[in-house]
Amino acid sequence: MIVFDIDGTLLPGTSCERLFFQYLLERKILTFRQMFHFAFRGLMLAPYGRSYSLKANKGYMRGLSINMMTGVGKEFFDKIIAGRLSKKGIERLNDHRNKGDMIVLLSGMPEFLLKNIADYLGIEDYRGSVLEVKSGVITGRTTGIFPLSNGKAEIVEELIRKFNVGWSDVTAYGDHYGDRYLLEKVAHPVAVNPDHNLREFARHKGWPIEIFD
Repeated sequence: MIVFDIDGTLLPGTSCERLFFQYLLERKILTFRQMFHFAFRGLMLAPYGRSYSLKANKGYMRGLSINMMTGVGKEFFDKIIAGRLSKKGIERLNDHRNKGDMIVLLSGMPEFLLKNIADYLGIEDYRGSVLEVKSGVITGRTTGIFPLSNGKAEIVEELIRKFNVGWSDVTAYGDHYGDRYLLEKVAHPVAVNPDHNLREFARHKGWPIEIFD
């Protein structure tokens, strides 16, 4: 099983959701109400740490239709994201596919955004953040395990049980120091475009370091 991170890895130098947030602002889809919910949700998540409170904060979508956001998300992917995906990263992914490896995309972005990337790359298995939706409207909260730090390792552990494989059968690509929780567990960790802390950690561990640009 091959696990690919997206932000900073297959999508070098940026975050898909950060670009999506900017896109929504430019389209004037986000109002003062959404920005208020975003700020309030950030305060609620603050005890879990800065990284978690930023990445798990979906308050900016509270009150918006999931169907509308799914449509806007597809438009955003076609206009902004498709051309930014790493050619080298896609080549590596295709190398694994040609060998018959099962590929999983794993990211903290909402699954309706991750689905566009998965469809474009022809990947059936992907795990993103699952938005809570009531009566077709996004609440701004997420459900289940959030794919960040230890959460990524927990999700992959669930996949290992589901597909009846072992950690020794897993290769994982990640770029952020928080990805070390997953990378330490797999048999074949690869640090891609790593931040400073992950680069030093990978060097200490003797892990391969690669650049997808």
